[in-house]
Amino acid sequence: MVASLLKRGSHFLKVEMKLEERLVLNPRETLLLVVDIQRDFLESSPGFVFFDAGNDMLEMQAMVKQHLIPLIGRSIKNEAGIAYVKSHYEEGKFQPPYDKLCSWAPGTDFYLVDGVDGFEKVKIFPKSSHDTFSNPSLRQHIEEKKVKNLVVAGVTLTNCVFETVKSAVNIPNLKIVVPEDCVSYRKEREPEARAILAMYASEQQPRIIVVNSGNIHYRAF
Repeated sequence: MVASLLKRGSHFLKVEMKLEERLVLNPRETLLLVVDIQRDFLESSPGFVFFDAGNDMLEMQAMVKQHLIPLIGRSIKNEAGIAYVKSHYEEGKFQPPYDKLCSWAPGTDFYLVDGVDGFEKVKIFPKSSHDTFSNPSLRQHIEEKKVKNLVVAGVTLTNCVFETVKSAVNIPNLKIVVPEDCVSYRKEREPEARAILAMYASEQQPRIIVVNSGNIHYRAF
């Protein structure tokens, strides 16, 4: 599906995304799903896969520090559900230079988000493929908690976030919220990422809402 987006990418890139100006969510019916905020994706030090592959992670790091951590903090404070996704891949699952991605600690460890107040309330879902829903426990958790609003954030938009959202839309009556300032990607995939966000914000995806994280508000009702 990403490939088809790229074929139509020039169309999507001309679309001005319409973001929700204010989105009010009932915290009792909301789950914030934080995908792959792990050191192999985000740590700027030798020995971590994205850094060793020559990626510039400054924008991804800024996303976590400036937008995602505040959203997590507000969600915990308002007693919304919180879940972190933790990838663990067999070495060699991906082609070099990503062949050791999230195959052992400390690369598999969380990046900063395990230091937020209230971390003990976070539910952790492991996965070994791009799609978080490959772990059936996630859908089971959503159904047991009667979640109506799934807020999906994290990295990378063009892989794991994309595949997770694609599976989420198959769950009946589930609203998917994508805070555009709380998802990130490698710089060389920016055209593809912009096309994905534009698709999410289009009329063809009525169950996906694109919003700035600062416009997400919680109110029990």
